[in-house]
This record gives sequence, structure tokens and C-alpha cells, in this order.
Amino acid sequence: MKNTILFFVIACLFTSCKNNNTTNADTASSTSENSDKSVAEKIADAVTGERYGIKAAIVESEMNMEKMGKVTTTKYFDDYGKKELTKSATAISMMGKEINSVSYSMMKDDYIYIWQEGAKDGSKMKMDASKFDPKDANFDKLTQEMKDKLKIKEEGSEDILGKTCKVISFTLDDERAKGATGKTAVWKGIALKSEFGMLGHTMLMEAKKLDENPSFSANQFELPADVTFKELNIPAKH
Repeated sequence: MKNTILFFVIACLFTSCKNNNTTNADTASSTSENSDKSVAEKIADAVTGERYGIKAAIVESEMNMEKMGKVTTTKYFDDYGKKELTKSATAISMMGKEINSVSYSMMKDDYIYIWQEGAKDGSKMKMDASKFDPKDANFDKLTQEMKDKLKIKEEGSEDILGKTCKVISFTLDDERAKGATGKTAVWKGIALKSEFGMLGHTMLMEAKKLDENPSFSANQFELPADVTFKELNIPAKH
């Protein structure tokens, strides 16, 4: 469970690169404020603020996990990513057993909520700036010095679903994700293709369908009333 949560957080932070199409006036007005913020605070801004360059979308993706199986993911977001729901259908084979499950995660009101379909208990984590290492920072928030430490590189562009994506790669040396590597193709902050290597496994995610600015029902981003969420505390790194 801990490894699943860790990977989820890493994926969120590195594949939700915020759109940088700001005006000169916006940049000037935010410079003073940003200079007074710690790196961790900037991470929190990237995770809980406006993370995408379009208001709303539905993104259907498939993640292939080598010979183990695949995860089919549908991401729904609104208000530029301030509200986000992800449904993941997993079908894998492990140690001779077939595992089929449906799980959900939701980013809402500065929390990440995680629960399984049919379960009565779930987990939630506060998106607390003090509990994120600077090495987990959002790509578009990083200085060149921090990009160098993370071994982040811009790898050109790639066309996916008719969108021209920026391609970036990274390597993590943090002990919590030692040796994790990845390459992500991002359009307006939306990861349309990602490849992650972690714990000796490689996972490839690729978007199969993108629906821009759809209409959502009033309860699309409401948490299930019959699930009790227990808060998980991730210790801050010292």
C-alpha cells in the first residue's frame, strides 16, 4: 500500500506540469510572492492549484506493466485541476493469481482520497507542503539548479492524439524512490504518455482518448457517502 501511494504521488507531481502561458503582468505580480516561498510551498501550490492549461477534460489511458497486465485509467478533472477524479481498473497476473480490481482517487480540498470499489473504508492524505521533499517538485516550478539535481531534461516534442507534447525525463535519487526514472509527454499539463521505471519494473502509460472541456454532472466530484476515510500521515523528511 505504501509503495502504491508513493508511486501515485510521484506520478501526480511529475505528470501534472502546470501550463506556463502567463502574461508579463502575471509574471511580474507573482515574482515577489514566489521569492518568499520555500520549495515545499511551491510544490503544494502546484499540486492543489490550477495544474492544467484547459478548464476540464476526460482522459482515458492504458498502463502496461511488462508481463504482469495492465491498468485502464479514466481521469476526470475540472476547474483546471482543482477537482480531479481518477478511476483505475486493474487486471494483472501475479504469482499465479489473477487480480482484478477497480480503485478511485480524488484530489479535492487539498486532500487526496483513495478507495476501492465496493469497499467501506478508504484513505486520505493531506497535501501538506511540509511533507513533500523538494526532489518531488513540479517540473515547471523548478529552477535550473533543481532541474540539474533531479537530472531533469527536456527531450524535445512528440505528437499524441493530435497534440504536440513537451517531453521531459527525470531520475530520482531519494531513498524513498531510489533509482526511479521516467519520461513523460505533456500537453497543457496533461500527461498523454509516460514511462516509469521503479523497483525493477517498467510501466508505460499512454492516453487513448482525450475529451476536452466536457460537461460534468453536479455530483461528479462528490466523495461516496458510504465510505469512511482514514487519514494517513506521511512523515516529513528531515
